[in-house]
Amino acid sequence: MMKVWSTEASIPCPWPAAPNFHREGYATDLNTPFVLKRGATVEELASRVHKDFLEKFKTARVWGSGVFDGQPVGRDYVLQDGDVVELRI
Repeated sequence: MMKVWSTEASIPCPWPAAPNFHREGYATDLNTPFVLKRGATVEELASRVHKDFLEKFKTARVWGSGVFDGQPVGRDYVLQDGDVVELRI
C-alpha cells in the first residue's frame, strides 16, 4: 500500500509561499491521503477521487521522487509512495 495526496482535496491557503503549495490559493492537505495499491496509476487515482475526474481527465502534474516537481504526466503514469498529484479536468 502507498499514500498519494491529491491537490483536489486541498484547503484554501492565504500565504503564497506556504509549504506544499501547488495551486494558486491552495495548499496540499497532507493529513488526508488516498491509499492505493503499489503500481497504481494516475487513472486509478482519478477514478477514486470522482467518476467525473476519470471521464473528463486531461492531464496531471506530479510532485514526488519519480519526476521533476510539477511534471505533467498522463493517465498511465505509475504513482510512487508519497506523490502529490494535481488532476486537471
